Amino acid sequence: MSTKHNFISNVSPRKQSWTLVVRVVRAWFGQDYKNKKLPFFMELVLMNRKGDRIGASIRRTLIYKFKEQLQEGMVFTISSFNVASNSGSYRPSCNEYKLDFTINTKVKLSKTVLVPTNVYSFTPAPHVFNESYDNNYLVDVIGVMIGVGVGVEREYERDGTYRFKCTLFGEYVEELNSFLSSGESQNAVVAIMLTKVKLFQGKPALRNAFSYTRITFNPEMGETKEIRKSFLSANTNSPASGLIQLPNSSRIPVNEEFLLLTPRTTIEELKNVNKSSALLLNKTATWQNGTDCCSWHGVTCDTIYGHVIGLDLGDEGLDGILQPNSTLFDLAHLQTLNLSSNDFSNSHFHSKFGGFFNLTHLDLSNSFFKGEVPTQISHLSKLESLHLSENFDLIWGETTLKRFVQNATNLRELFLNQTNMSSIRLNSINFLFNKSSYLVTLNLKSTELSGKLKKNALCLPSIQELDMSENSYLQGELPELSCNAFLTTLDLSDCGFQGPIPLSFSNFTHLNSISLSENQLNGSIPSSFSNLQRLIHVDLSFNSFSGQIPDVFSAMTKLQELNLASNKLQGQIPFSLFNLTQLVTLDCSHNKLEGPLGNKITGFQKLTYFSLSDNFLNGTIPPTLLSLPSLEHLELSNNRFTGHISAISSYSLDTLYLSGNKLQGNIPKSIFNLTTLTRLDLSSNNLSGVVDFQLFSKLHWLFFLSLSHNSQLSLTFESNVSFIYSRLRILYFPSVNLTEFPKIEFPRLDSLDLSNNKLNGSVPNWLLEISGSLNLAGNRFTSIDQISTQSIGTYYSSSRNINQLGGLDLSFNLLAGDLSVSICNMSSLQTLNLEHNQLTGIIPQCLADLSSLQVLNLQMNKFHGTLPSNFSKMSALETLNLYGNQLEGHIPRSLSLCKGLKFLNLGSNKIEDEFPDWLQTLQDLKAITLVVRYQMPILKSLKP
Repeated sequence: MSTKHNFISNVSPRKQSWTLVVRVVRAWFGQDYKNKKLPFFMELVLMNRKGDRIGASIRRTLIYKFKEQLQEGMVFTISSFNVASNSGSYRPSCNEYKLDFTINTKVKLSKTVLVPTNVYSFTPAPHVFNESYDNNYLVDVIGVMIGVGVGVEREYERDGTYRFKCTLFGEYVEELNSFLSSGESQNAVVAIMLTKVKLFQGKPALRNAFSYTRITFNPEMGETKEIRKSFLSANTNSPASGLIQLPNSSRIPVNEEFLLLTPRTTIEELKNVNKSSALLLNKTATWQNGTDCCSWHGVTCDTIYGHVIGLDLGDEGLDGILQPNSTLFDLAHLQTLNLSSNDFSNSHFHSKFGGFFNLTHLDLSNSFFKGEVPTQISHLSKLESLHLSENFDLIWGETTLKRFVQNATNLRELFLNQTNMSSIRLNSINFLFNKSSYLVTLNLKSTELSGKLKKNALCLPSIQELDMSENSYLQGELPELSCNAFLTTLDLSDCGFQGPIPLSFSNFTHLNSISLSENQLNGSIPSSFSNLQRLIHVDLSFNSFSGQIPDVFSAMTKLQELNLASNKLQGQIPFSLFNLTQLVTLDCSHNKLEGPLGNKITGFQKLTYFSLSDNFLNGTIPPTLLSLPSLEHLELSNNRFTGHISAISSYSLDTLYLSGNKLQGNIPKSIFNLTTLTRLDLSSNNLSGVVDFQLFSKLHWLFFLSLSHNSQLSLTFESNVSFIYSRLRILYFPSVNLTEFPKIEFPRLDSLDLSNNKLNGSVPNWLLEISGSLNLAGNRFTSIDQISTQSIGTYYSSSRNINQLGGLDLSFNLLAGDLSVSICNMSSLQTLNLEHNQLTGIIPQCLADLSSLQVLNLQMNKFHGTLPSNFSKMSALETLNLYGNQLEGHIPRSLSLCKGLKFLNLGSNKIEDEFPDWLQTLQDLKAITLVVRYQMPILKSLKP
């Protein structure tokens, strides 16, 4: 039985395994602090066939296991990973979660051609360049470069209307310099992946984000022509010109200019900032010699004596090693110091920090400090707030932590998340902090704590916010609590806790937020939860809770988020849930819920995210659900809903997934009025009627469309009418009775699936150019046009041609005759599947020369002659399946050069040869099916 693959949009924290098929969009290593030759961590950005993205992290101790396999651009099946919350100020995806690889994570190269090859996901300019945009999320943008120079904005223009500054530093400056020297910079289109949106002088601007960002100049994609054409048409009244440069009187070489502009400002230079590098920094742009430093942004002075008492340089792009003799440590009167989100790689947490005796607030989070926290930190007795989070190689000793907490008697906030506390005994946590009478916030997330929590371990005197999540080595049951703590926030997600939720948790009557997701908790949801009436956020997902959803949430009138996904809950959904008027997110997906939803769902006036997918719900979809005014994301896939889809008036919908039900009737015309829709999946239903495909052109932002496996549905295409589906990238139309598919302009299409239809005749060249991957399996094609390397001259062929087709599946058709050598003109082909046809003649030798080819499946045809004999060490071949033909001769020894070969099937042919022992040199080979001289089959498994 085939493995069920999940979509990124369905993934959230739970212990049971998910299986994703994804392309590696971006992969990079973080710096190691102890050995420069070794990486400290590995980060990934992954994308599935729907174009959804998710970030992934691989910790230092597991990099060896994955680093050679996970290469950018390749597609993998990934399973057995952890899922955690997506947090931080540099989030590479808008997904709520991210993946954490474990020692048990399985990664296998995938043969699928369904995942898009275009890895960009450009965010519309109006969304990005808005002051309300959440700049914690990195974005992809594209535009025309119109200026470079000091004092001149680095600008890109999108759609002829948006101009914005883009600041580059570090290695990205070298990339720009190299491009400028190429002489191809006039009207250059620049695509920037994973860039940071910042406010610069009150306006949104862009900045590269360390290792995350990738910059491509004049990329080969449909958007390049579209953006340049838009730019040129908007400037037809003015003569073409090159990049804006400095006036001659002040002009300096470009490389020197950017050397000055690169923000490698070290702390030693902060008191003498007459360098041009300050032009790039938000706060230090006002730092000028001869002016009062107390007027500088980021600097606060005492109003009586003029001493510098505050320094705020968080997220300023500072880069370098912080030395013990830095003039920073001369600022003896400092009360607040913020150096967060800079890059002080290889800098130790110096004992001199202990000399800031007047400090009340210290923030060094996410700044790459390393080594042991010095005991001198205990000298900071006036501290009220300490942020050391996300310094992954910062190590706490138990004695140091004890002295610090004992001396810092006014401490109210302590953020130690993502530092190393593995040497701290868990049972001493309560002892260490129970005398901190003012401690309100304690964050110990992902600190490598281990062991079992004792009774009352969470009962700290004044604690209100406690986060111990992502400590997977915590064991045992959640502790019983006899205290009436004033907790408002409790996060124990992604730990190793088992058993039921203790009844004593109902004592936390001040709770606003509780997250127990991704544990191994079981039993029923306690009825005593009804005492927690102040809750705003509840996340119990990815556990093994069973029984019915109790009617305990109706009293939580402030509840905004309820996540019960991926448990074993059953029975009907309490109707009282639908009366929670403040709910923004409701997720009960991946359970065993059943019954109808009821006819009236009117209370969800603020609901934006609603998912009930993968349950056993039945009845009709309530019309009131499809008219909720704020709804953006609706998932009801894989249930048992019947009836018609009623008119939809939730005009904010971005995602609508109704696949895998028993819905019938016509697709409602109201769908074509949902102008913000980006993803629409109506597949695997019983929909019928005739759909005019041109109606989908109204959905200008549509990215993903699937109508597959609706056997009574018919699509029509108007002739002599030209529409451009400019943003559509993924189009799935299997099993919808297609008898034709005309030329349509899809400038960005990455994946097209027309399998199991009634298409016939010869496969034309233009169809092979239309997408990065093409599935035509299960049709009635009889031949393939002579494949030419010349573009057919359509709109989309200017940026994509046959040379760029990555996957072609024509299996189970009626192809007959010889396979033309012109098939090898598809020089970027990775997968070629022609199995179960009536092809004859000799297999073209040139197929062995296609260095990109990974999967070649020609089984069950009528090929004769010998196998191709010219395989080379440059071959990427992993699967060769020639089963069920009439091939003869010997197995070519050149196959031994295909070092990545994993599966070889030459059975049911006329090959006469002994078992080739030289195949043993192929270390990745897992299975071979051969026939030897006496027609005796050999099935040899080389690896389990």
